[in-house]
Amino acid sequence: MAADVVAAARILGHRRFALAGHDRGALVAMRAGLDHPDAVSHLLTLDVLPTLDMWDVLRGADAKVAWHLYLMAQPAGIPEPMIKATADSFFGSFLDGWTSDPQAIPARYREEYLRASREAVWSIVADYRATAGIDVAHDRADRSAGKVLPMPVTVMQQAGERCWVTTPLRCGALGRPTFIM
Repeated sequence: MAADVVAAARILGHRRFALAGHDRGALVAMRAGLDHPDAVSHLLTLDVLPTLDMWDVLRGADAKVAWHLYLMAQPAGIPEPMIKATADSFFGSFLDGWTSDPQAIPARYREEYLRASREAVWSIVADYRATAGIDVAHDRADRSAGKVLPMPVTVMQQAGERCWVTTPLRCGALGRPTFIM
């Protein structure tokens, strides 16, 4: 995906550009920065740390905020039917956790989010499973090679009870002073 982002930007005439991303988009942006540092000038991630750091931070009671990661990291065929059977409750729990006001997300948007999520359970789980598989393999190889993100990086985390933040010294891929909000 990172190579595709860089290729698309180049087709559009952008040789060097800043990237921002959330969730898988943030992981793709980090991968683009690691694999294509000549193309990525600045990086901003929302609610995501480098994969190895995320798994390192999410241990014990702190891991309860990311219970879904552990479920979706299981072998194919295990989490998919469990999630499919309770899809509206499963995906609705994320919407409910993002706001303290149940009316903040209008019903028609909530229903569309739930409909799209129900239809994409297998691909959503495969995407999350990658964070415990190929993403870890890539990150371990990068760390062993001493590869870090050379561009300025900002990591923004949500506030409140669900916030999990690590320090720049623990973010191996960042490798430089980083602004963590």
